[in-house]
Amino acid sequence: MEPGIYERDVKGKSDEEVLIAAGQRLFSNETPYLQMAAQVRATQSLVAALKKASEDSGAVSARLFWLTLALVGAALIQAMASGWPYLTWWANHKLHLSVFR
Repeated sequence: MEPGIYERDVKGKSDEEVLIAAGQRLFSNETPYLQMAAQVRATQSLVAALKKASEDSGAVSARLFWLTLALVGAALIQAMASGWPYLTWWANHKLHLSVFR
């Protein structure tokens, strides 16, 4: 028994290979079926790629969040360091604290 269109031209093949098979039988009754099979395969691979990208974006966004917090913390420390003499003067003279002397 001769294999069907699916077993011969679609099963286990990529969307590009199915389109090549459709191009080889351009004026055949099988061409619309092969074009639809190639479209389904391309859609399946696109959905798989989108799912993977969605899963990867969660990890990336968490890393970006923590990196942003670290950079904001570093900026606050730099602001405190550059303004430390003014902060100690203000604490000593305006608040009358002698802790920073």
